[in-house]
Amino acid sequence: MDKPIPVVQEPAIDYNKLIDYIEDKYKIDVRDYGQPDANGVKPYLDFWHWFIEYDECIRNECYATLPVDYRLSEEEWKDNMDYFNNLFPTWVREILDLIKAEFGEYLDEEGDLRVWIWW
Repeated sequence: MDKPIPVVQEPAIDYNKLIDYIEDKYKIDVRDYGQPDANGVKPYLDFWHWFIEYDECIRNECYATLPVDYRLSEEEWKDNMDYFNNLFPTWVREILDLIKAEFGEYLDEEGDLRVWIWW
């Protein structure tokens, strides 16, 4: 057996800086993304809470994979529409699309963005 050696980690983007950039550029708050409906009721839409439910392994000081390019083929879409819409609600897709527009060049071959999480 070969003796293990240190491995260089894949590059990652600081999640907090990424979100700060998106919020500043697009004048949105991803922790309070909901807009009031006709009755003035504002839904609770928090992108961070969506992300930690999507990836339950997130903890302080860890790498995580943000599924920025969440698209399915037309066939996959038809076969899994309910699952897809529950996993990636419209408001989440809107935020992911903004992240892809700004950071798409850093996506891996599966359309994911590696991020560094810390708080």
